Amino acid sequence: MKLVHIKNPNFEVMKKIVEIEQEAFEGAGNVDLWIVKALIRYGMVFVIEEDNKIVCIVEYMQIFNKKSLFLYGISTLKKYRHKGYANYILNETEKILKDLDYKEIELTVAPENEIAINLYKKHGYIQEKFLKDEYGEGIHRYMMRKKLWWIEIFLEITTNKLLNETAATSYNVEQAFWSLRNIIGCQVVDIYQKEQSYRCISRKIKLFLLQKFRKLLDI
Repeated sequence: MKLVHIKNPNFEVMKKIVEIEQEAFEGAGNVDLWIVKALIRYGMVFVIEEDNKIVCIVEYMQIFNKKSLFLYGISTLKKYRHKGYANYILNETEKILKDLDYKEIELTVAPENEIAINLYKKHGYIQEKFLKDEYGEGIHRYMMRKKLWWIEIFLEITTNKLLNETAATSYNVEQAFWSLRNIIGCQVVDIYQKEQSYRCISRKIKLFLLQKFRKLLDI
């Protein structure tokens, strides 16, 4: 499994991307060669290669005048689905986007596409809006958004009491947990489910933050 950032609009690579989109959306893919070339030149396109074959793609567009991106599309060849490729490409590309100092990603998804919605929620996207007739009459979409630098959001939502075990209360810890869970996905769920004591939950979340973001917190 190899992640590749496509930086040059090579015709053969672009054809493969369009083919994957067409297969994934059963002939109704949302990109063609013109769009792919623009995404490569003015956005960011990443693919996963397996045995020198492109099996999964994700495309991002820059939102004008903001450190934000629009997730234009993500597709996996049918033969390679349910093997972790979509999770991998989202995780790895988000690391790259954080290093480039992007703050958030937004996307739209069809309300009936439960598989995609669950994937995005797993990765910490929050459903924000219902966009009625977004792509024509009766073609609705959900708007979803993810904050990449969630540590800043977390610290805004919580109080200093959360990180002070002796001062934690059931209200502020539980409120902070659910906010955190919505922002970063499932990584903290086990902490909440396994612990009965709010003070223990507070301590565990603190350890999680310190271990995962030691450099960010400059500790």
